[in-house]
Amino acid sequence: MKVNELAKRLAGTAGLALNKLVGDRSDGALGILTYHRVAPNLPGLPRPSINVTPENFRQQITGLLDRGFTVWPLSRVLQYHARGHAVPAQTIVLTFDDAFESVYLNAWPVLRELQAPATVFLSTAYLDSRAPFPFDPWGIAHQDRAPAETYRSLTTAQCREMAADGLIELGSHTDTHDDFRGRPDELCRDVQASLEILRTRFGLHDVPFAFPYGRVNDGFAGGPLAVAARTAGVLCALTTECEPVDPQSDPFYWGRINAYDWDTGATLAAKLAGCYGWAPKLQDWLRSAKRHYASRIRRPARRPSSNKTNPATTA
Repeated sequence: MKVNELAKRLAGTAGLALNKLVGDRSDGALGILTYHRVAPNLPGLPRPSINVTPENFRQQITGLLDRGFTVWPLSRVLQYHARGHAVPAQTIVLTFDDAFESVYLNAWPVLRELQAPATVFLSTAYLDSRAPFPFDPWGIAHQDRAPAETYRSLTTAQCREMAADGLIELGSHTDTHDDFRGRPDELCRDVQASLEILRTRFGLHDVPFAFPYGRVNDGFAGGPLAVAARTAGVLCALTTECEPVDPQSDPFYWGRINAYDWDTGATLAAKLAGCYGWAPKLQDWLRSAKRHYASRIRRPARRPSSNKTNPATTA
């Protein structure tokens, strides 16, 4: 297991212990969970990245429902926000980023069985593509050995089928899933291109949006990019800030909580209770401290000047 993955897993376990110790700290906030790929582990290959296996996905959602959580569509939460209505406690929203075909094959059947709605944020430029997403290193590296359904995109027909069922809502994850840090105008144009595809193919006009990558502290969301998303005409702009959110706050800054393969219903409940938000902040602090230390190491030492002239004459 990679060090970063081990750290996240240990943080999730610590969050569970904190939840048992101090209880729910979310103060009635809304929890939005994020998934990506939902595919099985494959013999002879590294575990797929950003992945939850179908078995663990079922156990996670069932575990949350057994703990009293209620799953709402994102559109319903946004309607409550617009009307100033309070969202009931233990309400959660399920989202999927990128639009892997495995969502259709492995997640959607579970959602239908459990009657749990979800939003799929599409990177629209890659709909119907048979190649791996260009931002999916695992798919690119293993496309010759892995089944295509573990890495390729949803098709237009699959999206239409899920949307017609009424349980799945479609949203924008930009058109190209590019890195738009420092490029708000380009983000606005890219989102508008995505919205045009969603309108012409699926008849959608009121569309939610989620930032690719999504960390505000890393420059992938918030600030001018949030302004650009609002200008593009979307209903919200979800980040990946790992905390429950106030449903009456600005939905162009709502965060989402990543669900990992090692999560259980209990660890996700702890995250939704507000007992995990310290972990990304600690990670940011450690990363900043590491950069600061590295810059000091690289900085050349100042040598004493051998120039004996009067400093006033050389200023």
